[in-house]
Amino acid sequence: MNYGIEPNILNSPYSLILSISLIFGLIHLGNFLIKYFLKNVIKTNYKSEYIFYSPIVGSYFLLFFLYIVIIFELNSKLILNYSGYFLLLLALLFFYENRNLILNKSLLKKIIKELIFIDYVILILLFLLLLISASPPTHSDTLDYHISGALNLLSYGHFNKEILPMNFNLVSVGEILIAIGLSLKAYEFGGMIQFVSLLALIPLYFKSDKKFFLILILTCPITFFLSSTPKPQLLFVISSLLIFIFSHKYLDNIDKKKIKFIFPLILLVLAINGIAKYSF
Repeated sequence: MNYGIEPNILNSPYSLILSISLIFGLIHLGNFLIKYFLKNVIKTNYKSEYIFYSPIVGSYFLLFFLYIVIIFELNSKLILNYSGYFLLLLALLFFYENRNLILNKSLLKKIIKELIFIDYVILILLFLLLLISASPPTHSDTLDYHISGALNLLSYGHFNKEILPMNFNLVSVGEILIAIGLSLKAYEFGGMIQFVSLLALIPLYFKSDKKFFLILILTCPITFFLSSTPKPQLLFVISSLLIFIFSHKYLDNIDKKKIKFIFPLILLVLAINGIAKYSF
């Protein structure tokens, strides 16, 4: 391993392009899992708006799988170092399967015609947050142990087992996602996960009577702060919010047989959030 950050990242803009590609791979993975779960377990119809949840679903699938691999050291070094290639392959499949939709100019024009002023405000805010998340991280703790801890995971395939250096003992589940990006030297991947996690709010608050509340969330100072760092805290915040909304609105109306599958998943997500940061 080349120690330090610079030998382990690509130069701009190649690092950013690769990070964005990995995000599309994450979206493809999450969307596949959502479709499979709805069709074979819950047995309900898939809605196009569910794709906004796919980055979160894909992230938690990788977190759970890789955390088990790392804890039990099941060839974890090899799996971690090739996890980025797995997402890159999924990204290529995503672009291939959706090539007609991406090149459909008439659909894009139709969507633009239906937008109103407040929609443009939300899109501008999202674009600004995208620029922030795509910028190189400058937070002191990120440069200290989040990035170096992720590189340590890639080098040894396990969490720190020694007392020193003490800051490596702060490394947890969140650094696994950073390590996936750094496996291909994609420096901005962790920050991009922050941004795509925010997209999960669109199906909830993009209705006519809730758009102003979405603007409040997007302009909140803590949102700007967390968007500028690869620490995947927005991922855990928004997943906890989604669980709260789902439990409050829909849990009482779901069949008991389906609850047997849904409730363990809720506990698993909350357990990962707790492992990542106790304040969650």
